Amino acid sequence: MCHPVAAAYTERLRQAAELYNRFRFHEVVPVLQELKRHYLLDRPTQASHDSTYYSIVSCLGVALNQIGEHHAAVGELCALNVDLAAALPEPHPTSVKVCLALADTYERAGEPLKRIEVVQRVVDVLSEHLAARRKQQHCNGDTEECTGGVTDMDATVVLLLSARETLANAYGSVGDAARQLQLLREVLQSWRAHQQQVKDRSNRGSVEPTPATGHAEVLRVLGNLANAHGALGHRDEQLRLLQHVVDAKRELFGPRHLELARPLHNLGVAYGAHGNHVQQLHALLDCLDIKSQHFDESNVELVVTLRCAASAFASLGKSQAALSFLLRAQTILESQPHAATLHRHDLVQIKAEVDVILAHGLPTMVSG
Repeated sequence: MCHPVAAAYTERLRQAAELYNRFRFHEVVPVLQELKRHYLLDRPTQASHDSTYYSIVSCLGVALNQIGEHHAAVGELCALNVDLAAALPEPHPTSVKVCLALADTYERAGEPLKRIEVVQRVVDVLSEHLAARRKQQHCNGDTEECTGGVTDMDATVVLLLSARETLANAYGSVGDAARQLQLLREVLQSWRAHQQQVKDRSNRGSVEPTPATGHAEVLRVLGNLANAHGALGHRDEQLRLLQHVVDAKRELFGPRHLELARPLHNLGVAYGAHGNHVQQLHALLDCLDIKSQHFDESNVELVVTLRCAASAFASLGKSQAALSFLLRAQTILESQPHAATLHRHDLVQIKAEVDVILAHGLPTMVSG
């Protein structure tokens, strides 16, 4: 028999997924709220045990977070976390992902230390679980690790490494870049050791070798490592790591994949801080081109890159181009009332930068 939600709400779920994946969070929130409400009406006793319901509420929490409704997001994710704790064995991947989303929400709500507390708890639980699994495997003489392929324990390792990376970045967000750098180096070392273990098992096993895991994750860690170096003033190392991430992601995902947008943007900002405005502009225009292929021309995701590119143009003495990019960013924010409210400070700054160029033709500087 077909699941009620799958039968009745397939189209709404598809619509929600499309809006969510295109970062149209203001539009997806009412759709997800409707789906949650009808789902609870249809299956009031089973909802807390259903993966579809978990996905709806988790995405709703993240979307609320993105539109600035941080306290509402905390409420949704906290309630979901309680449901998951009662329904699923600990630590379950879904529970971990919801906890990490909740941690991010705490920071956006102005409670960065609460974020560190939540993520540290996740790291501790996963570490204890993994240690117990390994001890049990050793006592039982389990040969799971020697048969090749990716195991359930591998999945736990990946979750733990992701949580440890999040913890490192949480320290970075409260200004402790040295602690962030130390933790990220440890995570990077652990990722590479895990990759080697999976490769060795595949080579020894009787099954076909599995593709090396963690390439994208390692590149993400390297990108965060570059940010930590930048915060500590290690500009050369920051540029080296960011260029490596861009080159590797281009090879891994293709030249116009959205995965390239963030590292290209960060590379451009780093070049700007280094005083190399030609390379800054080149990276930012490349980033903007990729974003424009994936987002509507009025998407607020374009605004930050438009502003940084305008800064690069202005630093190169190209005031007319800078003005054009700033006006485009201003138009995007003013065309969407919710965006103008959420990004009020950005809009005020953009207008001030436009006024400076119109009055004096002087450079504007945006840090990114």
